[in-house]
Amino acid sequence: FALGPALILVAAGDTSPNGQVGILVAALAAQFAFDFVAAAIRDRLFEEDSSLAVLLREVAPIYAIDVALSLVGLVVAYAADAGHGQWPVALIAPLFVVLRVFSKERQERLEQLAELNDAYQGTALLLGDVVEADDSYTGAHSKSVVRLALEVADTLGLDRDQRRNVEFGALLHDVGKLSIPKEIINKPGKLDEREWAIVKTHTVEGQKMLERIGGFMAEIGAIVRASHESWDGSGYPDGLADKEIPIEARVVSVCDSFNAMTTTRSYRKAMPVEAAIAELERCAGSQFDPAVVRSLLEVLRSGEPTEEAEVATSTLEPGSGWTLPSKASPPAANPQAEALAELAVSVGANVQPGQHVEVSGEIGHLETVRAIAAAAYAHGAAFVDVQLSDPVVRWSRIGAAPNARLDHVPAWEGDRVRELVEREGASILVAGPSFPGLFDGLDPHSVAQASAGPSAQWREANRRINWTIVPAATEGWARQLRPRLPAEEALGALWADLAHLCRLDVPDPAAAWHRRLGTLRDRSDWLTSLQLRQVRISGPDTDLAVGLIPGGRWACAEMRTPSGISFIPNLPTEEVYTTPDPTSVEGEVRLTRPAVIGGRRVEGVRLGFAEGRVVNVDGPLEARALSEFLSRDQGTARLGELALVDSESRAARLHQTFGETLLDENAASHIALGYGFPELAPAARRGLANVSDHHLDLMIGSEEVDVVGLDESGGEHPLLSGGHWVGPPERLLSSPA
Repeated sequence: FALGPALILVAAGDTSPNGQVGILVAALAAQFAFDFVAAAIRDRLFEEDSSLAVLLREVAPIYAIDVALSLVGLVVAYAADAGHGQWPVALIAPLFVVLRVFSKERQERLEQLAELNDAYQGTALLLGDVVEADDSYTGAHSKSVVRLALEVADTLGLDRDQRRNVEFGALLHDVGKLSIPKEIINKPGKLDEREWAIVKTHTVEGQKMLERIGGFMAEIGAIVRASHESWDGSGYPDGLADKEIPIEARVVSVCDSFNAMTTTRSYRKAMPVEAAIAELERCAGSQFDPAVVRSLLEVLRSGEPTEEAEVATSTLEPGSGWTLPSKASPPAANPQAEALAELAVSVGANVQPGQHVEVSGEIGHLETVRAIAAAAYAHGAAFVDVQLSDPVVRWSRIGAAPNARLDHVPAWEGDRVRELVEREGASILVAGPSFPGLFDGLDPHSVAQASAGPSAQWREANRRINWTIVPAATEGWARQLRPRLPAEEALGALWADLAHLCRLDVPDPAAAWHRRLGTLRDRSDWLTSLQLRQVRISGPDTDLAVGLIPGGRWACAEMRTPSGISFIPNLPTEEVYTTPDPTSVEGEVRLTRPAVIGGRRVEGVRLGFAEGRVVNVDGPLEARALSEFLSRDQGTARLGELALVDSESRAARLHQTFGETLLDENAASHIALGYGFPELAPAARRGLANVSDHHLDLMIGSEEVDVVGLDESGGEHPLLSGGHWVGPPERLLSSPA
């Protein structure tokens, strides 16, 4: 501030100008110039938006105040110079009092505004929940549009307020449908003219609802009203055209249409993504803003949208099952099962020509198992051995067979696994409950015994064959997750979630997974380089210290067989993990998501650890299933795994508890009781890894849980805060999930 004026006074040859207003004005201008240049350089280096227009808007009110105050200073200076001594300085004393009063009042107004803004946002989120409770499809559709619209807004370079408007406009663009009769919303088939006229009122009704809330929600109401306007003026309700339509509404309109086209509705099936893209391109310039369409296509074709705003809808048409068109034709698989099968075979297990492949699942996975077998043969498999189990038969066995026989495993089951290993085969397991809750009324110990298999043989096989686990939708699972939807729509919605989690909703899922694994690999390498001796996890009802094996590695779910075949054991996967020191775990931890033990859902549990063992289980009656697990062998009460997952993962962003460990473990950091991974410890210390015949993942992470690592010298390394990575290099922080 002083440098510019000082240079002017020196250049004028008079460091104390008396009455030379021109020099004083020039000095003030020099102050502004130097300040502006410094601000411009700073913003250019450190701010995203540093355009001249933005800087001028920021400094204009500040400089206006400076000019006004400089005149007060000149008045006081001239009064003092006129021979009145220093007492005229007292003339400005009241100004400080006034400024203090104004400052305090402004601070109170800002605090009130912040509180009011939080209230508006809370109201908006509550309305979103009301919409979902009223109509599960509409609620899920709105949340999907939010994720996609935010990514498009970022691509367009919208500012913070516009981005906020896009977010809430997308969330609430269908809020007016609360006023539309359900028989019209859910009508199968085409609407008649009267019904369509009623539906078209939902934008106006939505605006009225939001205007009654007030505040910035009135702005959101204007976006909701305009969300069905068309670029050429043919939309409703006001016939706005071109840039008369708010940019936020144009973004919502395009993303809403794309999501609607690629999901199943009560009156039609989903459109393939390629056809939806072609329709967007055809309507650009008529129904849609061409610039917004280009941005959406850029997001879609990038193959890796960010977690904050991504395509969360199924791009594949949900099928209603297998049909038999003729005696000469095999059943036709639904597109989701085929896409998942191709991913499981080519990316997950990475099946090689000539391999023997074992494919297993429950009877509810039949069409997916068939699709996997077909894909395996298409990739050159020599033989595919299909193993289907029936949970209902297992339920009958538990009720009829004596307990002493429930843990019996025929020798030939172990022989099958050993032969698969000897042939250097591959294995693909399909996960997802066919009959959720089937075992809830049974004794947990009996359920565990009846579920036993050749676990020792499989642990050995997992180190020598290429294998993977993938999820598949079942009707029972879909009904459990979305009980308010018709069965077919619930199944389609679950397939949409699974397609999103498995990255089947991008043009090249295989390439997307290889990019994602690159990010996870970099994170695990970074964690390994820290040489941590302990990880501390803290949050509500959680204060846990997990000791690590000295020299141990962190890894991601990417493995390689002894013969060099790389594979991904879990699809989806979002974790980086290590094997802890099972004797060095202290403290307590609260489960943040339900655990599934022997087919039983257990939640609301807190665990206490001392000297590495679980010494206390606190929770509802269902927690006895966890207590039963802890007693299965000497290792089930100790930790075998510590895994970190951030809240930017696709599973976390869906805000859905699936009740299936394969999915839920990718939504939150977790620990695992039971067997560990000795290959992650140095050769001389591999005996330190926990040994058990069982393994149970327990989710303990959330946005309220912080994770800090301690190295050998006691130095702290923040790892996760508020659910976000805070420690990795910038390239890992910004890498899309």
